[in-house]
Amino acid sequence: MARTALRAIKDASDAALTDLARTLGLLRDDDAPAPLRPTEGLSGLAGLAAPLRGAGIAVDVAIEGREDRVPAAVGAAAFRIAQEAATNILRHAGARRASITVAVGGEAVDVTVEDDGAALMPAGGPVEAGSGNGLRGMTERATALGGRLDAGRQADGTWRVHAVLPLR
Repeated sequence: MARTALRAIKDASDAALTDLARTLGLLRDDDAPAPLRPTEGLSGLAGLAAPLRGAGIAVDVAIEGREDRVPAAVGAAAFRIAQEAATNILRHAGARRASITVAVGGEAVDVTVEDDGAALMPAGGPVEAGSGNGLRGMTERATALGGRLDAGRQADGTWRVHAVLPLR
């Protein structure tokens, strides 16, 4: 079980680092070729469950509303935020259950990723919001689109990442 969990963490980390390297490379070099594949959008969310399930975490993924209303940049940001949050669950949470929910509304897309890992640990166990590069990166993605992101332990002890990304 531990070997499977570590493999899932490695695979998720490798994917995130590859995407980050491509992005940074494009920002640093005007002559760099375009990425070989497009950044995932909302249609890629279901794939985020596999590494979590591989680590023994029960996970639900849901998209509510009309995906076709979501601009590509917003869909890509929603995917990357959910991906980073899922990676954090694998690395830090010690969770048994998680959920990834994207709700497309009239004005914004809400991205919510929750897990019970923080509830299973004593206070001070998991890393608190704002102390890591992953949380900072998620916040930067949201604010770059005029949105916001909140992350932290909830009253019931669970950990929650919630982003609101405007559709306009």
